[in-house]
Amino acid sequence: MLPPRLSATTRCLRPYWQFLVLVLTGWLAAPLPGTATHIVGGHLGMEARSNNQYFLRMTLYFDALNGNPTALDSTVQLVLRRRGAPTILDTATLPLLSSDSIIYPTIPCQGSFVATKRLEYGLLVTLNPQRYADPRGYYIAWERCCRNGSITNIIRPGAAGSVFYLAFPALVRNGAAFRNSSPQGFQPTPGYACLGETFRAAFGGSDPDGDSLAYDLTTPLNGFSTNLNVRPVAAPAPYPSVDWAPGFDSTRQISGAQPLRVDARTGEITFTSDQLGLFVFGVRCSEYRRGVKIGEVRREFQQLVVQCPRSIPVQLRLRTPGAAPYVPGSVIALPTAAGPGRCLGVAITSADSIQPIRLSIQPLNAAAGSWTTALSPPAGRVRGQRDTLRATVCLPNSCNGRDGRPAAFRLIIRKDGCLIPDADSLDFLVAAPALPDRPPGLQIGLPAGLPTVQIGDSIAFPITGFDPDPDTQVRVEAPDLLSSAQVGLGIRCPTISGLNRAQTRLTWRPTCAAAAGDYQIRLRVTSFGCPPEQRRDTLLTVRVVARPDAAPRLLLTPTGAIPPVTAGDSLALTLTSIDLDAEAQVRVEAPDLQLPPLAGLGIGCRPASGLNRAQTRLTWRTTCATPPGVYSVRVRVASTNCPPEQRRDTVLTLRVAPRVLAQEAPYNIFTPNGDGRNDTFAPAAGLEPACGQIFRRLRIFNRWGREVFASPDRLAAWAGGDAASGIYYYVLEYSDRSYKGWVELVR
Repeated sequence: MLPPRLSATTRCLRPYWQFLVLVLTGWLAAPLPGTATHIVGGHLGMEARSNNQYFLRMTLYFDALNGNPTALDSTVQLVLRRRGAPTILDTATLPLLSSDSIIYPTIPCQGSFVATKRLEYGLLVTLNPQRYADPRGYYIAWERCCRNGSITNIIRPGAAGSVFYLAFPALVRNGAAFRNSSPQGFQPTPGYACLGETFRAAFGGSDPDGDSLAYDLTTPLNGFSTNLNVRPVAAPAPYPSVDWAPGFDSTRQISGAQPLRVDARTGEITFTSDQLGLFVFGVRCSEYRRGVKIGEVRREFQQLVVQCPRSIPVQLRLRTPGAAPYVPGSVIALPTAAGPGRCLGVAITSADSIQPIRLSIQPLNAAAGSWTTALSPPAGRVRGQRDTLRATVCLPNSCNGRDGRPAAFRLIIRKDGCLIPDADSLDFLVAAPALPDRPPGLQIGLPAGLPTVQIGDSIAFPITGFDPDPDTQVRVEAPDLLSSAQVGLGIRCPTISGLNRAQTRLTWRPTCAAAAGDYQIRLRVTSFGCPPEQRRDTLLTVRVVARPDAAPRLLLTPTGAIPPVTAGDSLALTLTSIDLDAEAQVRVEAPDLQLPPLAGLGIGCRPASGLNRAQTRLTWRTTCATPPGVYSVRVRVASTNCPPEQRRDTVLTLRVAPRVLAQEAPYNIFTPNGDGRNDTFAPAAGLEPACGQIFRRLRIFNRWGREVFASPDRLAAWAGGDAASGIYYYVLEYSDRSYKGWVELVR
């Protein structure tokens, strides 16, 4: 609500000059635009969606006349905390989704004193249920400065901040998901209040989960924002409240013969003010489920009180579906089926020929809380004493009245005079025959006998929920899959809804995380035909059996007995581990190679692993220092299908043989005559190098010391070439020594 502004017509302005001077003076004395005075009121909302998603919403009412345009935020940042803890759990930056102007009643001779924008911010977020599981609950908060500078009932309004606050319960309760949406459907007040006259406005909402709502007055919160820090990150609760001006407090937020009151059940506000001005007020909407408070929403708004001329009363008459005049206190019997028979006639007359009239209907008892009502038209005009405004009140929902209890309603007629007016009302009772609401049913496509699945295999069942009553929404789900006992088992069952029938599919491929045994899965069908919703739970038992787990095998390549290795030579074996069980993780290794007596011998075997098959190589390059003998090497193959791990050890026997040297002395005569007998001379062929010894070169010299033949090949043979018969000398060069001798060449 904003302060009044001047209009072109002055005849109707005379009663308001004093008030206009008051408000305009306050407006001129308000803080400069830089301080961003703009906040009229608003509230937060939280709507549960599927898959742990929530739509966070903020409604902000913005002063469109005097508000600083730079204060219209394109985004707002909400902060989520656990109640009683300072740590921020999450933040959500909500973008501006829509902006519209609130349509207030038009005052025929004066126009409007106010202009208010409704800004809607929203964002779909995902909240981890395990992160929000504390039974103490959680809250969302937003802080901003500053309020409308011309507010009458608080001190320094142009520098006062605002806090929007919403409390919500833990998302997990007793190990199961706890689904909840905050109250919704809140509307601003419908215009102006007249000085000295009773003002009445619906300020309550509804709850999408069917929870009970209770309302009480609460002092608006100031928070910690200032005109120097207009957009702080919301601080932890508790928050300081605004400072009331003298004569005002939490019980007299709008003072007068009847101070501001709120109906604890409906949220309707009423007051009769004895003071002109602009008044901020706060209402808390608390949410209860099964008698336990689970959350709250704090709402704030502003109400303008002006001086109004006296309006001319109207006459209101109601007729039953049979066109008979309604007798106050009697019960109108409605038929079961929807149609014209569930509609009532309304006739309105007035001597005021210019009065716009608005109609509304309000439930008065618990039985009426679940009824659906419709007014057509919701507004009109009476054009003189002989004119009658006719309307229809319909109660079309066939669910209404199924319990057989009479429902009490109040038909309210508001007429817009030169400013805003008084209201007339008529209370009436209706009832419909009680009808049975049959419970929903659940069908599971089960095989014969107890459903059984082996670990690693899959099992699936079609699940169908149905309701025999017509036009009934049905939902089928498995509500415990997020509980601590079942969250890690991999069971899948999407929640599905439908009209009269809904079908989903439960699938499960047990892993090793599911020990063998019987598991109970709770299936639920819920019908939403007529409040309250009806549920039916069925326990499905599934037996999980362990899969066969054969021991792994070791394959050795080459096959057969392992041949001995001569000291200084190398050995290589291929080790393969095989497990034919499905999806078995296999490992092969030689675990003792770094332990005595095998440590330091140079035996190598890198561990290997794989799915169903693993392969590695065992290698050993012996040295001359390797002691001959028998060596035992333990090879292990292991497989993990499901715990525990299966192992099999095999001992390989490796033999190291000593190196035996051939030491045949070279002959000392050869005859290169081509007869095929003793034609060449190969002195090193019979002298095999010792372990680690390397042959370098063969050299042959004549008796004068000239080299006649040389070769690096130990097996090289000299055929004499063109050398003459005689005595020749040779040298055999090895890596560590040389051998000398002589030979006679005879032709």
